[in-house]
Amino acid sequence: MQILEIDFADSFAWLLTDADPAQFPLSNLENWELLNPRLYQGLETAYRVGGAFNQIREQEYFGLTQGLILVSGSRASDLSGTDFEPATLIQALEKFLSKLRILTGQATLPQAQSFISMRRGDIGAIPEFVPDVLASSYIREYSYKVCITGKHILSAALASEESSVPTHETLLLDAIKAHESLDFATAILYAAMSMEVSLGFAIENAFSKIAPSTEDPRFRFIKRVQPGNIVVVKDPIYERLKSTRNSFAIRLQELTLYVLRRPLLVENESLYQRAKSLYDTRNKLAHEGSIDEAQAAALLSIDRAGSNSALETALKLQTWLGLRSDIPLPSSNFVSFRGEGMLSIEH
Repeated sequence: MQILEIDFADSFAWLLTDADPAQFPLSNLENWELLNPRLYQGLETAYRVGGAFNQIREQEYFGLTQGLILVSGSRASDLSGTDFEPATLIQALEKFLSKLRILTGQATLPQAQSFISMRRGDIGAIPEFVPDVLASSYIREYSYKVCITGKHILSAALASEESSVPTHETLLLDAIKAHESLDFATAILYAAMSMEVSLGFAIENAFSKIAPSTEDPRFRFIKRVQPGNIVVVKDPIYERLKSTRNSFAIRLQELTLYVLRRPLLVENESLYQRAKSLYDTRNKLAHEGSIDEAQAAALLSIDRAGSNSALETALKLQTWLGLRSDIPLPSSNFVSFRGEGMLSIEH
């Protein structure tokens, strides 16, 4: 049996069970399957990728690995040169890794650009899994919440080529990654970008479902005939409100009220003010690179607290807009697992 051990600069966090298969098929890699990460530690060749898996509950195991191991039942002579070509393999894994990152919310999950090296080898058979049993263990609550499960692997592995990743979700994960790297200014910039993109996405999505032919009295559709007898239907009020020349406050309040029929300022004034503050902080950082003391009171601080606030604001606005709300955010809490598999949150 052929194996490929693929190293990345960052680590993967897993939460796997006895019910998960030993191998996971990958839709865009015909001759390779993903070996269950629980089994890496049993391979003598996996001196870098493999990691210990601790039993934290009955039939449930947590572990970290520094990479992935692919296996193939084919003999080496039956595999083509492209089956071992690093660039080809990493390109094929790129969508899988991107989809895993979105499904789990694991912002620091390795992507194609963090690939380091690849090793090829042979094994006689897949090893048995032997878990590490500890009297107690502590795991960051964030790491535990974003673990990759067997269901995540199957879903990401079977994702179609056409399936797209929402830009606002990717930007929020990039913000979280920057926050985890203590790059708080970048985290605030990405969080603000995620907030703006999610607002535009939700508005466009809602407005696209409004058919001009319905003559909905809430909107002001007009028809214009352009050269070639091409009929263009537009709502000039909508076009004016969504114009990038308008202030963010108008898009945040008047545009959402016009399209969604929901006034953010009335429904959640605190979120409205936080969103404006995040946007203003983003502008200050983007155009001047820093925030002076005179402006500090109305803007976010460029530190962990300010970055945390930016992440929370971006996610809360997504939630208010009816978009995804279950992306975990980092915290200082730990999850404690004791010998009997009990779980508790410790601050």
